[in-house]
Formats: sequence, C-alpha cells, structure tokens
Amino acid sequence: MSSELPFDPENPPDEPPPQVVHPIAWRLAVRLHREHSPLPAEPPIEVAGPAGASGPTGAAGPAQTFGPAGPNVCAACADPWPCHGRQIAVRGLIAACRPRNPGGERQSRDDR
Repeated sequence: MSSELPFDPENPPDEPPPQVVHPIAWRLAVRLHREHSPLPAEPPIEVAGPAGASGPTGAAGPAQTFGPAGPNVCAACADPWPCHGRQIAVRGLIAACRPRNPGGERQSRDDR
C-alpha cells in the first residue's frame, strides 16, 4: 500500500471510500474512531498578579496566563491522548483498505 492514505486520519468519512475492500471493517473502525476523541481543549486561565506587585500605587500586578486548564485525554476512556482506542481505530481504517491475500491466508512476518 502506498504511503498516501485514501482518507483523512483525523476525520475519516462515515461511508467507506472506493479504495476500501472491507466495508464492514471500515464502518466498525469509524465508529470506534468517533467514540474515542480528545476532550476539547480548555482555554488558558488568566490570573491577575498580587496587589501591589506592579509598584507603589497598589494596583494589581500583571496578569499571568496558565494553560491549558486540563490534561490532553480521551473523552471516552480518559487515557492520555492518543488513546489505545483511537490508535486501534486508525489501524482498522488502514487495514480495511488492504486487500486480503489470495487463498485467504495471512502472511507470516517472514513472507513480507
């Protein structure tokens, strides 16, 4: 298979592209792909500095930005992103595009 994928791995279509030779596997992988998505990134938090920090006037100091306010995790399983579910889904999408070997037998690692 060429290194060029017939789909966008971040947003694969629900219906299999023409290159897909295993449409049921494609649909299962897309379903898993949609289920395992990252939590939306929260905007950075801006916190005002301590009072009096900017000078003798007593005004609040400069604001500090802390961000993002949460870890980058999967919305479905809360594992670090990219989670195993998403990785398996992408592998399933790629596998759905590969033709089966003649005779239906799997290739051994030595035959590749």
